[in-house]
Amino acid sequence: MNEEVLKWYEEALGYPMPFRPRELKASAWMLRNGYTLQDIQNCYQHLKAQPFYLGRHLSLRKVQEEIGAWKQTQPSAGDDREAYLKEYRRRWGLLPWEELDRKTGEITEVKR
Repeated sequence: MNEEVLKWYEEALGYPMPFRPRELKASAWMLRNGYTLQDIQNCYQHLKAQPFYLGRHLSLRKVQEEIGAWKQTQPSAGDDREAYLKEYRRRWGLLPWEELDRKTGEITEVKR
């Protein structure tokens, strides 16, 4: 399973992975602690969507640091979607496709 994570990660990067031993260690830790390949991918994509990481390298080590906090914002079976979105926005800010109308305070979806 660890090799699957590393293969996916190198494909996501689009270039040879720097510091392979460090990335291998981070990947192994996440898998050992109950995170799935899907969790790792989703956390990576969430972080990569943040303005800070646009055009920057995002290591699996950084994903390892953030995955616990990210996972807490994810809904579990039966969770109320509105409560989930409220908690997500409280922790992380608006979703990438949302914007805040500063006059009304309403959140709207951005048409792209």
